[in-house]
Amino acid sequence: MMGHSGGKERGWIRGTLFPGFLSRGDIHRRIAVSMTLYAVFVILLIGTVSYVCVDLLIRKNLRLSIESTARQQNVKLTASLDSVQESLSHLSGNSLLINSLIDTSGSRSFIGSFVKSYRPAGHGSIRLTLCDFQGSPIASNLQTPIRYNAPEVLWQTVEKGLPFSAVLSRGGTDNGAWFLLAYPVVWNMTGRAEGFLVAEVPVGEMVDAQLFAMANNDTGFRMRSRGRVILSRNFDGRGSHQFEIPLSTAAPMKDLGLSMQIENHQRISLWWLIPAYAVSGGILLLLSTILAGRISFSLTSHLRSLEAIAQRVAEGGSLDSHADVAGPDDVQTLASSFNAMIDRVRSSKEDLERRVEERTEELSVANEELLRLNREKEQAIDGLKEALDKISTLRGLLPICAACKKIRDDKGYWNQIETYISEYTEAEFSHGICPDCAKELYGEYLE
Repeated sequence: MMGHSGGKERGWIRGTLFPGFLSRGDIHRRIAVSMTLYAVFVILLIGTVSYVCVDLLIRKNLRLSIESTARQQNVKLTASLDSVQESLSHLSGNSLLINSLIDTSGSRSFIGSFVKSYRPAGHGSIRLTLCDFQGSPIASNLQTPIRYNAPEVLWQTVEKGLPFSAVLSRGGTDNGAWFLLAYPVVWNMTGRAEGFLVAEVPVGEMVDAQLFAMANNDTGFRMRSRGRVILSRNFDGRGSHQFEIPLSTAAPMKDLGLSMQIENHQRISLWWLIPAYAVSGGILLLLSTILAGRISFSLTSHLRSLEAIAQRVAEGGSLDSHADVAGPDDVQTLASSFNAMIDRVRSSKEDLERRVEERTEELSVANEELLRLNREKEQAIDGLKEALDKISTLRGLLPICAACKKIRDDKGYWNQIETYISEYTEAEFSHGICPDCAKELYGEYLE
C-alpha cells in the first residue's frame, strides 16, 4: 500500500509541477525543454540577485551620503555655536562693559546704544542684556529688559566667575527654544565679577541659517539637549535612515549635552529596473531556447539512428544485425555495447537451444523407462490383488491345546482346528493321512 500510494503521489507531482510535454515525448524535446527551464531559472535567479544587490548598493550609498552630509552640517552647526560663544566671551571682557558697571556717573549713558547695535556673529535676533551683580538689567536690546536673578545664574557667574548655559522655553519662534548664555564681567583690579552679560540665542533661527541643505521634505532634523527635544524640523521618526551625532561644542554649551538627529524620508524605488530586466530576460530566454534546441538536436540525432536500428531488430527478431552508428564517444560506446548485447543474446539463444535438445532427448529416454516401470508396477499390483482375493489371514494370538490341537474361540469353547479355520477363513479341509501317521497307524499293513 505504501509503494502504491508513493507511486501515485510521484505521478501527481510530475503531472502537476511539470508540463505534459516534459514527461512524455522524445528525448530531443525533453532535453530542449529541460535546458529552457534551467535557463529560465538562471535568468530569474540572476535578476533577483541583481535587483537585491542594486537595492542594497543604492541604500548603502544613500546612507553614506546622508551620514556624510549630517557630519558636515554637524561641524558647521558646532562652529556656528562656538563662534557665538567666542564672540560673547570677547564682548564680556570689553572695558566698556566693566566701566559701565563701576562708573555709575556717566558711563551708562552710552552703553545702551552699544548693546543695541552689537550683533555677534551676524545674528540679529540675539537678545543681549548687561546685568549687575544682582541680575538687574543695566542695558539691553529688548524694549522690556528681563531680570536674570535666578540663583543658579548668579552663583555660576557672579560667585564663581564662570560662564553659564541653559535651554529656555520662550514663545514666538520655533517651539520657543532658546540658548541662554551668561558670561561674567570681571574687573581686573579686584578679579571679581561686578556683573554678567546674558545672551539668548534662538535655536530655530540658528539652525535654519546654518543647515540650509536640510530644508527639504526628504530630510528631517531634530536637536536634543540631554535627551530632551528642543527643536524639530520635519522629523517623524519613520525615516529609512537615522543618525544621531553629538555636538562637540565648547564650554559653557558643552554642559547642555547637545546632539542632532537626522533622518531620511526619501523612498527608493527600483521598479524601473523590472521592465529592463524583463526585456533582457526575454532576449536571453529566446537565445537560450534556440541554443537548447540546437544542442539537444545535436546530442540526440545519433541516438535516434541507434533507436531506429534497435527497433528493426526488435520487430524483425533477427539477431544478425549490428549497429554501425558514428557519433560522439558516448554514442559510439552505446552502439558497441548494443552490438555486444546482440552477440551475447544470440550466443545465449544458441546455447539454450542446444541444451533444450539434449534435455529433450534425455527426458524422452527417461519417459520410456518410466512407462516400462509403470507397466511392471501395474502388473505386480494386479498380481497382488489377485493373491489378496485368494488369501484371508488370521491375526492375533490363537490358544491351541498342546495335546489334541483344539483351538479355543472367543467364547471360551474348544473347537477342532479344521472347524475353527473353516469358520473364520474361506479354506476347506479334505482329510488324509500323512506318511508318518500312516506308518504309525497302519504300519503292519504297509510292510
